[in-house]
Amino acid sequence: MNIHFSMSKPSVPQGVSTVVDMLAQCLPKEDHLFFRAKGKVNNSIQVTGENKEVLQVVAIDKLKFFKDFDLVYVLFMLYSSLKIVLSARNVVKIDSVCISHDIFCLFWLAIFRRIHFIPKCKISLYNHSDGHPIDTLRHKHPNFMLRPLYGLIALVVNKMDIFTVYSLSETASDRIKTFLRKPHLIRFLVVFNYVKSVNIEKNEWEIKNHNIWLIGTVCERKGQIDFFKNIEMLMKKKNYNLIFNILGPCSEKDQVKLESFDFVSYLGVHSNVRELLLPEDICLSVSSNEGLPMSLIEAASKACVIISTDVGGCKEICKNNVNGYLIPYPFNAAELLNKIVNVIENENILIELSKNSLEIFNCYFSEQSAIEFWVKESTY
Repeated sequence: MNIHFSMSKPSVPQGVSTVVDMLAQCLPKEDHLFFRAKGKVNNSIQVTGENKEVLQVVAIDKLKFFKDFDLVYVLFMLYSSLKIVLSARNVVKIDSVCISHDIFCLFWLAIFRRIHFIPKCKISLYNHSDGHPIDTLRHKHPNFMLRPLYGLIALVVNKMDIFTVYSLSETASDRIKTFLRKPHLIRFLVVFNYVKSVNIEKNEWEIKNHNIWLIGTVCERKGQIDFFKNIEMLMKKKNYNLIFNILGPCSEKDQVKLESFDFVSYLGVHSNVRELLLPEDICLSVSSNEGLPMSLIEAASKACVIISTDVGGCKEICKNNVNGYLIPYPFNAAELLNKIVNVIENENILIELSKNSLEIFNCYFSEQSAIEFWVKESTY
């Protein structure tokens, strides 16, 4: 039995939560149990331009209040992960494989196994960041008072026998190895994020809107606003008839910035982005760093063309000149814009890239691929 532990809350369309949601949907429940944080979810409808209705799903929990206070936030995460691991205590057996999707649950699993509070089972880390999770934590929450805690977590994790570290790219695996005491004794595997397949109706292929989508939280790391600033003058000079559609959480301040661009349409947060995507649409990512973006995988499952910066695991889903274009980072915004225009204007290339995207998804990122991977893992 594989037992998954995650601080992420179900049904929150953002980050690791979406990844774990999709993984749980893909894998058979009789072989995989998921223990996750609990939280309330509030549904509301946001009506945007052209009578489009967008379902917003917003997590309502204590963490939202704590996020501005590094010390309180990290301590609360530690406490919440303790409750998650404790809730599974009677389920864990000696032949179980405990898979932690974050460093906090891994910390408690290591301690409880050490003091025999849970059986001496195999414990693995499913790393969703592009480096070591401790390093990511230090970067996001740099409060100097947390340094002893980070040191303690690193010490406990380094002393434990980790069975397998699953990472989203070879680069992420290499970074983790530099933090671990005995990396040569640990299995390192690159694992993909997975998404359930959806049927694409015949009439969807016939719609030739060629929408451009940027999906994900609007923030500095994902670079949406900087990209729009860099192409604003060129858009006016060339008189391009393009609209960039934004889906994802956004602060009020950033929403005002987005609305200042007449070629950008912010559509809020949607619980199922694939309902909006069509074959031959373009999914664009201009991030400075990523893991393996679910947005690109979901777009490929709807036969969208992928154009992405070459960061993290993006090259696993975006194959240059096969199903889209992989752009070295940092990139020239004008050249990237020209690529978008060229692919839209060349129908034959657009169709070929679109069909290749669906084929790549079916081969590597579908639920069948997930089942095959984890069946193989269970026999190791």
